[in-house]
Amino acid sequence: MISQKQSMVSEADSARAGWRREDWTQVIERFIPGIVFVTLWWIAIRFNPSLSFYLSTPGDVATFLGESVSDSEFWRNVSSTMQATFISFFIGSVLGIAAGISVSLSPRVEAAIEPYASALNSLPRIALAPVFIAFLGLGTAGKVAVGVSLVFFVLYYNCRAGVKSVDPDWSMLARTLNFSKRKTFFSLLLPVTWPSIFSGLRLAFTYALLGVVSSEIVAARAGMGQLIMLYSAQFRMDAVYGTLIWMGVISGGVYWIAGRVEKRIMSWK
Repeated sequence: MISQKQSMVSEADSARAGWRREDWTQVIERFIPGIVFVTLWWIAIRFNPSLSFYLSTPGDVATFLGESVSDSEFWRNVSSTMQATFISFFIGSVLGIAAGISVSLSPRVEAAIEPYASALNSLPRIALAPVFIAFLGLGTAGKVAVGVSLVFFVLYYNCRAGVKSVDPDWSMLARTLNFSKRKTFFSLLLPVTWPSIFSGLRLAFTYALLGVVSSEIVAARAGMGQLIMLYSAQFRMDAVYGTLIWMGVISGGVYWIAGRVEKRIMSWK
């Protein structure tokens, strides 16, 4: 009996060690594309130094990234962008989820508004930015409106797809068991729609950031989009690429956190 327990413990330890090795292998593999890209970038500059005017150099970009850590003005602009991004993410997500589920429960309403929803979703948001800014000003409200216009449709269409994925047999079973509308929604529709909602939320933050920065590029008092325009006008390509890298890090970090939260919540499946 004791030997059996010892063998089970040793098997568990070896399994954990194997998982750790696999995790480290995955981490290393994720760095390889970036290392290859930076190496090719450095080689291109070495063979053709004139490209540094357009591409800057890995060293200059790294220097900017290091200096930006302690640059209070840089982080003030980052804070302005992130504030508008989180607000637009929250408002757009709530409205998109509510509208997507509500419309999907009424086929006639869905058929009536679908042409308008498709037409609005197809409009380029960069073209709408001047309209929002003209009505709402150069502050946070104008940027939030552009972000909401993107986030809303991401969640709207994801929720519609989730509701439509409900198995017809389950719906028939709910009707056979005389489920109330409330019980059908919380016991059947919502659990089936959760994966689509979380999938939309993971994308929504990136789209919110895209909308806010696009608005800032058009016109704003502060923000990362304004920094990119300023650095471009000054031909500071190292600062442009460095700002883009910070945007990618922030967006990627939020995407990763959302994925971890999704795994936690969806562990029941």
